[in-house]
Amino acid sequence: MSTSHTFVGASGVEYPYEIFSVEDALDAVAGNYIVLGRWMGGDYSPIYADESADIKGAVTGNHESWGCFLENRMTHVAVHIDSDDNLQARQDEVSDLIAGLRPTCN
Repeated sequence: MSTSHTFVGASGVEYPYEIFSVEDALDAVAGNYIVLGRWMGGDYSPIYADESADIKGAVTGNHESWGCFLENRMTHVAVHIDSDDNLQARQDEVSDLIAGLRPTCN
């Protein structure tokens, strides 16, 4: 089961994401993802943001930042599916989000 959330980039643009628990099975689709920790107050804390042609494969123990994810208590993954498979659009969005959110592990 997912929850909707809007993340705001440095430009002020709002991006809609679906948030899933790390235990949820993600699909092997193109899009952007934000690794999140969830704190006691219920707020999500961005840990890492990136794009991938395969989100399912990107958020695994093989990820180069996996240790940082664990250190920062990863609990959820936010996903914005790119149904057009537009690499440039994904890269622009994730750059804007990284500048605005300043995720711990980026």
